[in-house]
Amino acid sequence: MDMQINPKLLHIYRTVPGYEKVIEYVRSGLGSFEGELRHRGLGTVNTSIVHTGDVVEVQSFFVYIPSLGITDSEKEMRLKSYLVGGAHFFDDHVDNPQLNVHLEEMKERRGKIGGILDCMGKVGEVADFMAKTTTDNSDGVYKALNRMVYGGLIQFAEDPIEQGMYFEEHKGLATRGLDSQFVGDVARIRPLAYWLTTKTILEMFFAAETEKSNPTQSEAWNLVYSPAFYSMNAPEEEAHEGMRFLGDEAPKTDEMREMIDIGTSHVLNMRDARLPKRVIQLQFMKESFRPVLGELYEDYGRAHKRLKQAC
Repeated sequence: MDMQINPKLLHIYRTVPGYEKVIEYVRSGLGSFEGELRHRGLGTVNTSIVHTGDVVEVQSFFVYIPSLGITDSEKEMRLKSYLVGGAHFFDDHVDNPQLNVHLEEMKERRGKIGGILDCMGKVGEVADFMAKTTTDNSDGVYKALNRMVYGGLIQFAEDPIEQGMYFEEHKGLATRGLDSQFVGDVARIRPLAYWLTTKTILEMFFAAETEKSNPTQSEAWNLVYSPAFYSMNAPEEEAHEGMRFLGDEAPKTDEMREMIDIGTSHVLNMRDARLPKRVIQLQFMKESFRPVLGELYEDYGRAHKRLKQAC
């Protein structure tokens, strides 16, 4: 197939069967979203100084893996990449001080995503349209958008009290309506550490899958993956002041280990026909992110082993 692939990424992509077709769908979906932006007179997907085009493509590839081999996999994979492009575009408009021109309105309307989108003009219209592409599972997309808003508010907070309030509110939003045992287990995770799950928002991509979305299941996977995505983004975000903790310590390794363990345990307690594909997805992430995982690499190895044994 005639396509340009970054040589540094090719060896990672090749670990997934049918990787060339996946990349084709990834680029098609991202291209569709770029077309939507052009149609509405907006910029491009990649407006971030932290997230390069390669990062967007790798994350699209990552969320596609559970769609491999299912009926209508092409449609599902194109939709997931469309959502990845949309997530990056929206996230940049809520956490980039040069793009966020609605900060005060966001503060006043926080927790009510419909009101926030209404005040964001064309950017809000795009986000609303993006959610509606998932039809029956749009609640997952709206929840993810709301969590990204909190991610921006946390970084723009002016003092420890304000930031702490946003950490608490985000955790409440993230766990509202989930399985009571899950909520009980994550009660011991600091709200600041739970903020890491704004880096994954997998409920958005579960919403693109044909099955009815299970919010507890997607949140369990958020716990599993968020330490890895935090580890990947942290150096660049710290360099560009995209990560500020005003009144408490940054997430600790022991907390991240606990998040991985809690998430894995709850995944194992839920039925999921796609679990074998999600295990491949975990392996892909573990090896792709290995240079930045540090001590967590072994924790992900143990999680992968537990989940693979359940398949």
